[in-house]
Amino acid sequence: MSHRNPVALRIADSFFRNRWLFLVSVVIVSGVTVAALTTKSNTYTASALTQVSVDHVAVALGERRSSWTSLSQQNVNHFQDLINDDLPGGFLDTALKEANLAVPINMDPKANDRRLAMLRKNLNATTRSESVFAIGLTWDNPTEDEKILAALQNRYAEEVGLDQSAQGIAAGRFLDTQIQIYQTQMQRAEEALIKYRSGNTDNLPDMQSSQLSQLASLTAQRDNLMIAQQDSALRTAALEARLKQVKATTVIEQNRAESPILQQLNAAKVQRDGLLAKYYPAHPAVEQINAVIASLQKQWNDKVRKNSQETHGIMSEKTQDNPEYLNLNQQLTEARITDQTQRSQMANLDKAIAKYNAAARTVPEKQRELNNFTRDYRILKDQYERLRTKREQVRIDSDLNQVSARSTITPLGYIIAKPTMNKTKQMTMMLGGVVLGLVIGALLLILSEWADRSLRYAEDAERLLGVPVLAVLPDSSELNMPTAAGGAAGRKIAGAASGAKGVLSAPGGAPSPAMTSRADG
Repeated sequence: MSHRNPVALRIADSFFRNRWLFLVSVVIVSGVTVAALTTKSNTYTASALTQVSVDHVAVALGERRSSWTSLSQQNVNHFQDLINDDLPGGFLDTALKEANLAVPINMDPKANDRRLAMLRKNLNATTRSESVFAIGLTWDNPTEDEKILAALQNRYAEEVGLDQSAQGIAAGRFLDTQIQIYQTQMQRAEEALIKYRSGNTDNLPDMQSSQLSQLASLTAQRDNLMIAQQDSALRTAALEARLKQVKATTVIEQNRAESPILQQLNAAKVQRDGLLAKYYPAHPAVEQINAVIASLQKQWNDKVRKNSQETHGIMSEKTQDNPEYLNLNQQLTEARITDQTQRSQMANLDKAIAKYNAAARTVPEKQRELNNFTRDYRILKDQYERLRTKREQVRIDSDLNQVSARSTITPLGYIIAKPTMNKTKQMTMMLGGVVLGLVIGALLLILSEWADRSLRYAEDAERLLGVPVLAVLPDSSELNMPTAAGGAAGRKIAGAASGAKGVLSAPGGAPSPAMTSRADG
Protein backbone atom coordinates (compact mmCIF):
# COMPACT_ATOMS: atom_id res chain seq x y z
CA MET A 1 0.00 0.00 0.00
CA SER A 2 1.19 3.48 -0.83
CA HIS A 3 1.50 6.29 1.62
CA ARG A 4 -1.66 8.34 1.99
CA ASN A 5 -1.47 12.03 0.85
CA PRO A 6 -2.97 14.59 3.25
CA VAL A 7 -5.28 17.36 1.98
CA ALA A 8 -2.67 20.04 2.66
CA LEU A 9 -0.24 18.19 0.48
CA ARG A 10 -2.78 17.94 -2.28
CA ILE A 11 -3.50 21.68 -2.05
CA ALA A 12 0.18 22.50 -2.13
CA ASP A 13 0.68 20.17 -5.05
CA SER A 14 -2.27 21.70 -6.92
CA PHE A 15 -1.00 25.22 -6.25
CA PHE A 16 2.46 24.21 -7.42
CA ARG A 17 1.13 22.69 -10.61
CA ASN A 18 -1.17 25.68 -11.40
CA ARG A 19 1.03 28.38 -9.98
CA TRP A 20 1.26 30.30 -13.27
CA LEU A 21 -2.52 30.40 -13.73
CA PHE A 22 -2.91 31.60 -10.18
CA LEU A 23 -0.22 34.24 -10.45
CA VAL A 24 -1.43 35.50 -13.83
CA SER A 25 -5.03 35.83 -12.59
CA VAL A 26 -3.93 37.63 -9.44
CA VAL A 27 -1.69 39.99 -11.42
CA ILE A 28 -4.35 40.73 -14.04
CA VAL A 29 -7.16 41.40 -11.56
CA SER A 30 -4.95 43.44 -9.28
CA GLY A 31 -3.42 45.29 -12.24
CA VAL A 32 -6.84 46.15 -13.63
CA THR A 33 -7.93 47.36 -10.21
CA VAL A 34 -4.81 49.44 -9.74
CA ALA A 35 -5.10 50.86 -13.27
CA ALA A 36 -8.74 51.75 -12.68
CA LEU A 37 -7.87 53.39 -9.39
CA THR A 38 -4.98 55.24 -11.00
CA THR A 39 -7.22 56.51 -13.78
CA LYS A 40 -9.97 57.35 -11.36
CA SER A 41 -7.59 59.16 -9.07
CA ASN A 42 -6.71 61.58 -11.92
CA THR A 43 -10.25 62.96 -12.00
CA TYR A 44 -11.88 65.54 -9.77
CA THR A 45 -15.46 65.97 -8.74
CA ALA A 46 -17.29 69.07 -7.61
CA SER A 47 -20.86 70.04 -6.80
CA ALA A 48 -22.67 73.34 -7.05
CA LEU A 49 -25.45 73.55 -4.48
CA THR A 50 -28.39 75.75 -5.33
CA GLN A 51 -31.30 76.68 -3.10
CA VAL A 52 -34.70 77.28 -4.65
CA SER A 53 -37.09 79.53 -2.77
CA VAL A 54 -40.70 80.41 -3.37
CA ASP A 55 -41.31 83.34 -5.67
CA HIS A 56 -42.57 85.94 -3.19
CA VAL A 57 -43.74 88.18 -6.00
CA ALA A 58 -45.93 85.39 -7.34
CA VAL A 59 -47.25 84.77 -3.84
CA ALA A 60 -48.03 88.46 -3.48
CA LEU A 61 -49.94 88.31 -6.76
CA GLY A 62 -52.01 85.40 -5.47
CA GLU A 63 -50.29 82.63 -7.44
CA ARG A 64 -49.68 79.38 -5.61
CA ARG A 65 -47.69 76.29 -6.59
CA SER A 66 -50.10 73.45 -7.34
CA SER A 67 -47.59 70.73 -8.35
CA TRP A 68 -46.84 67.83 -5.99
CA THR A 69 -43.27 67.72 -7.29
CA SER A 70 -40.78 69.42 -5.01
CA LEU A 71 -39.14 72.66 -6.05
CA SER A 72 -35.73 71.03 -6.21
CA GLN A 73 -36.98 68.20 -8.43
CA GLN A 74 -38.69 70.65 -10.74
CA ASN A 75 -35.45 72.54 -11.13
CA VAL A 76 -33.48 69.32 -11.67
CA ASN A 77 -35.87 68.37 -14.47
CA HIS A 78 -35.61 71.85 -15.92
CA PHE A 79 -31.82 71.77 -15.77
CA GLN A 80 -31.67 68.40 -17.51
CA ASP A 81 -33.93 69.74 -20.24
CA LEU A 82 -31.67 72.75 -20.70
CA ILE A 83 -28.57 70.55 -20.98
CA ASN A 84 -30.04 69.09 -24.17
CA ASP A 85 -30.02 72.55 -25.72
CA ASP A 86 -26.64 72.33 -27.43
CA LEU A 87 -27.41 74.52 -30.42
CA PRO A 88 -25.15 77.52 -31.11
CA GLY A 89 -26.19 80.21 -28.66
CA GLY A 90 -28.12 77.68 -26.58
CA PHE A 91 -27.89 77.03 -22.87
CA LEU A 92 -24.89 74.70 -22.91
CA ASP A 93 -22.99 76.65 -25.55
CA THR A 94 -23.51 79.95 -23.72
CA ALA A 95 -22.51 78.46 -20.36
CA LEU A 96 -19.30 76.96 -21.76
CA LYS A 97 -18.40 80.27 -23.37
CA GLU A 98 -18.98 82.04 -20.07
CA ALA A 99 -16.73 79.46 -18.38
CA ASN A 100 -13.84 80.85 -20.49
CA LEU A 101 -11.95 77.57 -20.63
CA ALA A 102 -8.31 77.56 -21.71
CA VAL A 103 -9.19 74.97 -24.36
CA PRO A 104 -12.78 75.60 -25.51
CA ILE A 105 -15.08 72.63 -25.96
CA ASN A 106 -16.27 72.25 -29.54
CA MET A 107 -20.08 71.98 -29.56
CA ASP A 108 -20.27 70.88 -33.19
CA PRO A 109 -21.47 67.24 -33.25
CA LYS A 110 -19.42 66.64 -36.41
CA ALA A 111 -16.22 67.51 -34.54
CA ASN A 112 -16.67 64.55 -32.14
CA ASP A 113 -14.98 66.40 -29.31
CA ARG A 114 -14.02 63.87 -26.61
CA ARG A 115 -14.43 66.47 -23.88
CA LEU A 116 -18.01 67.17 -24.92
CA ALA A 117 -18.85 63.47 -24.65
CA MET A 118 -17.12 63.34 -21.26
CA LEU A 119 -19.08 66.41 -20.13
CA ARG A 120 -22.39 64.85 -21.10
CA LYS A 121 -21.44 61.60 -19.39
CA ASN A 122 -20.15 63.06 -16.12
CA LEU A 123 -22.57 65.97 -15.69
CA ASN A 124 -25.53 65.28 -13.41
CA ALA A 125 -28.13 67.04 -11.32
CA THR A 126 -29.63 65.60 -8.15
CA THR A 127 -31.92 66.75 -5.38
CA ARG A 128 -30.53 67.20 -1.90
CA SER A 129 -33.67 68.34 -0.12
CA GLU A 130 -37.06 69.87 -0.74
CA SER A 131 -35.52 73.14 -1.83
CA VAL A 132 -31.87 72.33 -2.61
CA PHE A 133 -30.47 70.61 -5.66
CA ALA A 134 -26.89 70.00 -6.74
CA ILE A 135 -25.16 70.12 -10.10
CA GLY A 136 -22.25 67.69 -10.13
CA LEU A 137 -19.40 67.16 -12.58
CA THR A 138 -16.44 64.81 -12.66
CA TRP A 139 -13.59 66.30 -14.69
CA ASP A 140 -9.89 65.81 -15.25
CA ASN A 141 -8.99 69.42 -14.47
CA PRO A 142 -10.06 70.91 -11.12
CA THR A 143 -9.94 74.52 -12.32
CA GLU A 144 -12.05 73.78 -15.38
CA ASP A 145 -14.39 71.70 -13.23
CA GLU A 146 -15.06 74.67 -10.96
CA LYS A 147 -15.40 77.10 -13.89
CA ILE A 148 -17.86 74.89 -15.75
CA LEU A 149 -20.04 74.33 -12.69
CA ALA A 150 -20.01 78.03 -11.78
CA ALA A 151 -20.94 78.98 -15.34
CA LEU A 152 -23.72 76.36 -15.47
CA GLN A 153 -25.09 77.48 -12.10
CA ASN A 154 -25.05 81.14 -13.05
CA ARG A 155 -26.47 80.47 -16.50
CA TYR A 156 -29.24 78.35 -15.05
CA ALA A 157 -30.25 81.20 -12.75
CA GLU A 158 -30.31 83.50 -15.77
CA GLU A 159 -32.38 80.99 -17.73
CA VAL A 160 -34.91 80.76 -14.91
CA GLY A 161 -35.30 84.51 -15.04
CA LEU A 162 -35.53 84.45 -18.83
CA ASP A 163 -38.17 81.72 -18.70
CA GLN A 164 -40.29 83.81 -16.38
CA SER A 165 -39.87 86.85 -18.61
CA ALA A 166 -40.15 84.94 -21.91
CA GLN A 167 -43.70 86.09 -22.51
CA GLY A 168 -42.73 89.66 -21.76
CA ILE A 169 -39.72 89.40 -24.05
CA ALA A 170 -41.87 87.99 -26.86
CA ALA A 171 -44.42 90.76 -26.32
CA GLY A 172 -41.61 93.31 -26.28
CA ARG A 173 -40.23 92.02 -29.57
CA PHE A 174 -43.68 92.17 -31.13
CA LEU A 175 -44.17 95.69 -29.81
CA ASP A 176 -40.74 96.67 -31.13
CA THR A 177 -41.78 95.44 -34.59
CA GLN A 178 -45.04 97.35 -34.41
CA ILE A 179 -43.25 100.46 -33.13
CA GLN A 180 -40.85 100.28 -36.07
CA ILE A 181 -43.76 99.91 -38.51
CA TYR A 182 -45.72 102.80 -37.00
CA GLN A 183 -42.59 104.92 -36.78
CA THR A 184 -42.00 104.45 -40.51
CA GLN A 185 -45.64 105.22 -41.31
CA MET A 186 -45.61 108.23 -38.97
CA GLN A 187 -42.46 109.59 -40.62
CA ARG A 188 -44.07 109.22 -44.03
CA ALA A 189 -47.23 110.96 -42.84
CA GLU A 190 -45.12 113.70 -41.24
CA GLU A 191 -43.16 114.19 -44.46
CA ALA A 192 -46.41 114.36 -46.44
CA LEU A 193 -47.84 116.90 -43.99
CA ILE A 194 -44.67 119.02 -44.09
CA LYS A 195 -44.61 118.85 -47.88
CA TYR A 196 -48.26 119.88 -48.07
CA ARG A 197 -47.81 122.73 -45.59
CA SER A 198 -44.70 123.91 -47.49
CA GLY A 199 -46.52 123.87 -50.82
CA ASN A 200 -49.73 125.39 -49.44
CA THR A 201 -48.57 128.03 -47.00
CA ASP A 202 -51.51 130.24 -47.95
CA ASN A 203 -53.96 127.55 -46.91
CA LEU A 204 -52.68 126.99 -43.42
CA PRO A 205 -55.15 127.83 -40.65
CA ASP A 206 -53.13 130.83 -39.45
CA MET A 207 -52.71 132.11 -42.98
CA GLN A 208 -56.37 131.48 -43.73
CA SER A 209 -57.39 133.49 -40.69
CA SER A 210 -54.98 136.23 -41.76
CA GLN A 211 -56.34 136.14 -45.30
CA LEU A 212 -59.93 136.37 -44.10
CA SER A 213 -59.00 139.31 -41.91
CA GLN A 214 -57.17 140.89 -44.84
CA LEU A 215 -60.18 140.27 -47.07
CA ALA A 216 -62.47 142.00 -44.59
CA SER A 217 -60.03 144.89 -44.33
CA LEU A 218 -59.74 145.20 -48.12
CA THR A 219 -63.51 145.08 -48.49
CA ALA A 220 -63.90 147.86 -45.94
CA GLN A 221 -61.20 149.90 -47.70
CA ARG A 222 -62.94 149.39 -51.03
CA ASP A 223 -66.26 150.48 -49.57
CA ASN A 224 -64.69 153.62 -48.14
CA LEU A 225 -62.81 154.23 -51.37
CA MET A 226 -65.99 153.75 -53.37
CA ILE A 227 -67.72 156.37 -51.26
CA ALA A 228 -64.78 158.73 -51.74
CA GLN A 229 -64.72 157.99 -55.48
CA GLN A 230 -68.42 158.68 -55.81
CA ASP A 231 -67.91 161.94 -53.97
CA SER A 232 -65.04 162.78 -56.31
CA ALA A 233 -67.20 161.91 -59.32
CA LEU A 234 -70.00 164.19 -58.13
CA ARG A 235 -67.51 166.97 -57.44
CA THR A 236 -65.98 166.51 -60.91
CA ALA A 237 -69.41 166.65 -62.54
CA ALA A 238 -70.28 169.80 -60.61
CA LEU A 239 -66.99 171.44 -61.60
CA GLU A 240 -67.47 170.46 -65.23
CA ALA A 241 -70.98 171.92 -65.21
CA ARG A 242 -69.76 175.09 -63.60
CA LEU A 243 -66.78 175.30 -65.94
CA LYS A 244 -69.12 175.21 -68.89
CA GLN A 245 -70.85 178.28 -67.55
CA VAL A 246 -67.68 180.24 -66.99
CA LYS A 247 -65.65 181.63 -69.89
CA ALA A 248 -61.99 180.94 -70.00
CA THR A 249 -61.17 184.59 -70.77
CA THR A 250 -62.66 188.02 -70.20
CA VAL A 251 -62.82 190.78 -72.92
CA ILE A 252 -60.86 193.89 -72.14
CA GLU A 253 -61.23 195.72 -75.54
CA GLN A 254 -63.24 195.05 -78.84
CA ASN A 255 -62.86 196.32 -82.48
CA ARG A 256 -66.14 196.11 -84.54
CA ALA A 257 -66.23 195.69 -88.36
CA GLU A 258 -68.12 193.63 -90.94
CA SER A 259 -67.02 190.08 -91.21
CA PRO A 260 -64.78 189.35 -94.24
CA ILE A 261 -66.82 186.23 -94.96
CA LEU A 262 -70.00 188.21 -95.02
CA GLN A 263 -68.37 190.76 -97.30
CA GLN A 264 -67.22 188.05 -99.67
CA LEU A 265 -70.67 186.46 -99.52
CA ASN A 266 -72.41 189.74 -100.43
CA ALA A 267 -69.89 190.43 -103.21
CA ALA A 268 -70.43 186.95 -104.63
CA LYS A 269 -74.18 187.47 -104.62
CA VAL A 270 -73.80 190.77 -106.48
CA GLN A 271 -71.52 189.11 -109.01
CA ARG A 272 -74.07 186.30 -109.50
CA ASP A 273 -76.80 188.79 -110.09
CA GLY A 274 -74.65 190.38 -112.78
CA LEU A 275 -74.02 187.03 -114.45
CA LEU A 276 -77.71 186.10 -114.38
CA ALA A 277 -78.35 189.22 -116.34
CA LYS A 278 -76.10 187.87 -119.09
CA TYR A 279 -76.36 184.10 -118.86
CA TYR A 280 -78.78 181.40 -118.06
CA PRO A 281 -78.74 179.91 -114.51
CA ALA A 282 -77.26 176.72 -115.90
CA HIS A 283 -74.27 178.50 -117.34
CA PRO A 284 -70.94 177.30 -115.98
CA ALA A 285 -69.94 180.70 -114.76
CA VAL A 286 -73.21 181.02 -112.84
CA GLU A 287 -72.80 177.53 -111.35
CA GLN A 288 -69.23 178.33 -110.34
CA ILE A 289 -70.27 181.49 -108.53
CA ASN A 290 -73.15 179.58 -106.89
CA ALA A 291 -70.63 177.08 -105.51
CA VAL A 292 -68.55 179.91 -104.07
CA ILE A 293 -71.66 181.44 -102.53
CA ALA A 294 -72.67 178.07 -101.02
CA SER A 295 -69.22 177.61 -99.50
CA LEU A 296 -69.18 181.08 -98.02
CA GLN A 297 -72.71 180.65 -96.76
CA LYS A 298 -71.73 177.44 -95.03
CA GLN A 299 -68.80 179.09 -93.36
CA TRP A 300 -71.02 181.90 -92.20
CA ASN A 301 -73.64 179.54 -90.84
CA ASP A 302 -70.97 177.70 -88.88
CA LYS A 303 -69.81 180.92 -87.28
CA VAL A 304 -73.41 181.87 -86.49
CA ARG A 305 -74.00 178.49 -84.94
CA LYS A 306 -70.86 178.88 -82.91
CA ASN A 307 -71.86 182.38 -81.94
CA SER A 308 -68.61 183.72 -83.25
CA GLN A 309 -67.80 187.32 -82.59
CA GLU A 310 -67.65 187.90 -86.37
CA THR A 311 -71.40 187.43 -86.49
CA HIS A 312 -71.73 190.35 -84.09
CA GLY A 313 -69.43 192.51 -86.08
CA ILE A 314 -66.51 192.16 -83.66
CA MET A 315 -63.37 191.69 -85.62
CA SER A 316 -60.83 191.75 -82.79
CA GLU A 317 -60.82 192.01 -79.06
CA LYS A 318 -58.29 192.05 -76.27
CA THR A 319 -58.86 189.33 -73.61
CA GLN A 320 -57.26 187.92 -70.47
CA ASP A 321 -57.55 184.62 -68.54
CA ASN A 322 -60.57 184.36 -66.32
CA PRO A 323 -59.36 183.72 -62.71
CA GLU A 324 -62.54 181.87 -61.83
CA TYR A 325 -62.13 179.66 -64.87
CA LEU A 326 -58.56 178.92 -64.00
CA ASN A 327 -59.50 178.10 -60.43
CA LEU A 328 -62.36 175.89 -61.53
CA ASN A 329 -60.14 174.20 -64.12
CA GLN A 330 -57.49 173.49 -61.49
CA GLN A 331 -60.07 172.09 -59.13
CA LEU A 332 -61.49 169.98 -61.95
CA THR A 333 -58.03 168.67 -62.81
CA GLU A 334 -57.38 167.76 -59.21
CA ALA A 335 -60.79 166.15 -58.95
CA ARG A 336 -60.15 164.12 -62.11
CA ILE A 337 -56.72 163.05 -60.84
CA THR A 338 -58.24 162.05 -57.52
CA ASP A 339 -60.99 160.20 -59.33
CA GLN A 340 -58.51 158.33 -61.54
CA THR A 341 -56.35 157.51 -58.53
CA GLN A 342 -59.32 156.24 -56.62
CA ARG A 343 -60.46 154.22 -59.62
CA SER A 344 -56.99 152.66 -59.91
CA GLN A 345 -56.98 151.93 -56.21
CA MET A 346 -60.42 150.39 -56.49
CA ALA A 347 -59.25 148.28 -59.42
CA ASN A 348 -56.28 147.05 -57.38
CA LEU A 349 -58.54 146.41 -54.43
CA ASP A 350 -60.95 144.55 -56.68
CA LYS A 351 -58.10 142.33 -57.91
CA ALA A 352 -56.89 141.69 -54.37
CA ILE A 353 -60.42 141.05 -53.15
CA ALA A 354 -61.03 138.71 -56.09
CA LYS A 355 -57.82 136.86 -55.26
CA TYR A 356 -58.75 136.55 -51.60
CA ASN A 357 -62.29 135.54 -52.55
CA ALA A 358 -60.91 132.83 -54.84
CA ALA A 359 -58.64 131.64 -52.04
CA ALA A 360 -61.54 131.77 -49.61
CA ARG A 361 -63.63 129.64 -51.96
CA THR A 362 -60.88 126.99 -51.92
CA VAL A 363 -60.55 127.12 -48.14
CA PRO A 364 -62.98 124.23 -47.47
CA GLU A 365 -61.23 121.92 -49.97
CA LYS A 366 -57.73 122.87 -48.81
CA GLN A 367 -58.84 122.68 -45.20
CA ARG A 368 -60.22 119.20 -45.84
CA GLU A 369 -56.93 118.08 -47.42
CA LEU A 370 -54.94 119.61 -44.57
CA ASN A 371 -57.23 117.96 -42.04
CA ASN A 372 -56.72 114.60 -43.76
CA PHE A 373 -52.92 114.91 -43.63
CA THR A 374 -53.04 116.18 -40.06
CA ARG A 375 -55.48 113.47 -38.96
CA ASP A 376 -53.37 110.69 -40.49
CA TYR A 377 -50.25 112.04 -38.80
CA ARG A 378 -51.94 112.47 -35.42
CA ILE A 379 -53.50 108.98 -35.50
CA LEU A 380 -50.15 107.38 -36.30
CA LYS A 381 -48.37 109.53 -33.74
CA ASP A 382 -50.88 108.71 -31.00
CA GLN A 383 -50.66 105.00 -31.79
CA TYR A 384 -46.87 105.23 -31.85
CA GLU A 385 -46.82 106.93 -28.45
CA ARG A 386 -49.24 104.34 -27.01
CA LEU A 387 -47.08 101.49 -28.33
CA ARG A 388 -43.95 103.05 -26.82
CA THR A 389 -45.72 103.48 -23.49
CA LYS A 390 -46.94 99.90 -23.56
CA ARG A 391 -43.48 98.70 -24.59
CA GLU A 392 -41.94 100.43 -21.58
CA GLN A 393 -44.56 98.89 -19.29
CA VAL A 394 -43.95 95.42 -20.77
CA ARG A 395 -40.21 95.89 -20.34
CA ILE A 396 -40.65 96.90 -16.71
CA ASP A 397 -42.94 93.91 -16.05
CA SER A 398 -40.52 91.58 -17.84
CA ASP A 399 -37.56 92.89 -15.86
CA LEU A 400 -39.57 92.57 -12.65
CA ASN A 401 -40.48 88.96 -13.46
CA GLN A 402 -36.89 88.19 -14.40
CA VAL A 403 -35.51 89.73 -11.21
CA SER A 404 -38.12 88.05 -9.03
CA ALA A 405 -37.49 84.66 -10.68
CA ARG A 406 -33.73 85.19 -10.50
CA SER A 407 -34.00 85.94 -6.81
CA THR A 408 -35.50 82.50 -6.18
CA ILE A 409 -32.21 80.84 -7.20
CA THR A 410 -29.50 81.21 -4.55
CA PRO A 411 -26.06 79.54 -4.83
CA LEU A 412 -24.97 77.83 -1.63
CA GLY A 413 -21.35 77.54 -0.56
CA TYR A 414 -18.22 77.41 -2.62
CA ILE A 415 -17.57 75.21 -5.62
CA ILE A 416 -14.43 73.22 -4.78
CA ALA A 417 -13.14 70.40 -6.95
CA LYS A 418 -11.79 67.47 -4.96
CA PRO A 419 -10.05 64.30 -6.13
CA THR A 420 -12.45 61.50 -6.88
CA MET A 421 -10.41 59.05 -4.72
CA ASN A 422 -8.68 60.00 -1.47
CA LYS A 423 -5.60 58.17 -0.15
CA THR A 424 -7.40 56.01 2.39
CA LYS A 425 -10.10 54.98 -0.02
CA GLN A 426 -7.53 54.39 -2.72
CA MET A 427 -5.41 52.12 -0.50
CA THR A 428 -8.50 50.29 0.69
CA MET A 429 -9.68 49.67 -2.85
CA MET A 430 -6.20 48.61 -3.95
CA LEU A 431 -6.08 46.11 -1.08
CA GLY A 432 -9.54 44.96 -2.03
CA GLY A 433 -8.32 44.54 -5.60
CA VAL A 434 -5.46 42.32 -4.41
CA VAL A 435 -7.86 40.29 -2.28
CA LEU A 436 -10.21 40.03 -5.24
CA GLY A 437 -7.30 38.83 -7.37
CA LEU A 438 -6.44 36.17 -4.80
CA VAL A 439 -10.05 35.04 -4.61
CA ILE A 440 -10.37 34.87 -8.37
CA GLY A 441 -7.01 33.02 -8.58
CA ALA A 442 -8.23 30.50 -6.00
CA LEU A 443 -11.48 30.04 -7.90
CA LEU A 444 -9.59 29.52 -11.12
CA LEU A 445 -7.34 27.01 -9.30
CA ILE A 446 -10.36 25.08 -8.07
CA LEU A 447 -11.97 25.16 -11.50
CA SER A 448 -8.73 23.93 -13.05
CA GLU A 449 -8.54 21.01 -10.63
CA TRP A 450 -12.18 20.21 -11.19
CA ALA A 451 -11.69 20.19 -14.93
CA ASP A 452 -8.54 18.01 -14.71
CA ARG A 453 -9.66 14.31 -14.98
CA SER A 454 -6.17 12.77 -14.51
CA LEU A 455 -5.37 10.29 -11.72
CA ARG A 456 -2.65 11.74 -9.60
CA TYR A 457 -2.98 9.99 -6.24
CA ALA A 458 -3.12 6.28 -5.20
CA GLU A 459 -6.24 6.83 -3.15
CA ASP A 460 -8.05 8.06 -6.24
CA ALA A 461 -6.88 5.06 -8.27
CA GLU A 462 -7.95 2.57 -5.54
CA ARG A 463 -11.34 4.28 -5.31
CA LEU A 464 -11.75 4.21 -9.07
CA LEU A 465 -10.42 0.67 -9.76
CA GLY A 466 -11.56 -0.99 -6.56
CA VAL A 467 -8.19 -2.74 -6.06
CA PRO A 468 -5.31 -1.86 -3.81
CA VAL A 469 -2.42 0.04 -5.29
CA LEU A 470 0.98 -1.66 -4.83
CA ALA A 471 3.24 1.11 -6.02
CA VAL A 472 3.15 4.52 -7.57
CA LEU A 473 5.69 5.37 -10.26
CA PRO A 474 6.38 8.73 -11.82
CA ASP A 475 5.03 9.03 -15.36
CA SER A 476 8.10 10.69 -16.76
CA SER A 477 8.22 8.25 -19.69
CA GLU A 478 6.31 5.24 -20.88
CA LEU A 479 7.08 2.07 -18.97
CA ASN A 480 6.82 -1.39 -20.72
CA MET A 481 6.52 -4.16 -18.06
CA PRO A 482 6.75 -8.00 -18.86
CA THR A 483 3.56 -10.05 -18.52
CA ALA A 484 2.88 -12.30 -15.50
CA ALA A 485 2.70 -16.19 -15.43
CA GLY A 486 -0.91 -16.59 -16.43
CA GLY A 487 -0.32 -15.39 -19.93
CA ALA A 488 -2.26 -12.28 -19.29
CA ALA A 489 -1.22 -9.41 -21.51
CA GLY A 490 -0.28 -6.18 -19.91
CA ARG A 491 -2.61 -3.33 -20.47
CA LYS A 492 -1.38 0.08 -21.31
CA ILE A 493 -3.53 2.97 -20.05
CA ALA A 494 -2.53 6.43 -21.25
CA GLY A 495 -2.56 9.23 -18.68
CA ALA A 496 -4.75 12.16 -19.51
CA ALA A 497 -2.52 14.87 -18.10
CA SER A 498 1.18 15.64 -17.87
CA GLY A 499 2.79 14.24 -14.69
CA ALA A 500 0.35 11.30 -14.19
CA LYS A 501 1.50 8.45 -11.91
CA GLY A 502 1.76 4.72 -12.97
CA VAL A 503 -0.23 2.25 -10.79
CA LEU A 504 0.47 -1.51 -10.56
CA SER A 505 -2.16 -4.06 -9.49
CA ALA A 506 -2.69 -7.92 -9.80
CA PRO A 507 -5.66 -9.53 -11.60
CA GLY A 508 -8.51 -10.42 -9.39
CA GLY A 509 -7.47 -7.90 -6.85
CA ALA A 510 -4.12 -9.55 -5.94
CA PRO A 511 -1.02 -7.47 -6.20
CA SER A 512 1.08 -8.34 -9.22
CA PRO A 513 4.48 -6.75 -9.62
CA ALA A 514 4.64 -7.89 -13.24
CA MET A 515 1.60 -5.75 -14.42
CA THR A 516 1.96 -2.20 -15.55
CA SER A 517 -1.18 -0.14 -15.81
CA ARG A 518 -1.65 3.57 -16.58
CA ALA A 519 -4.97 4.79 -15.35
CA ASP A 520 -6.88 7.23 -17.55
CA GLY A 521 -9.43 8.06 -14.91
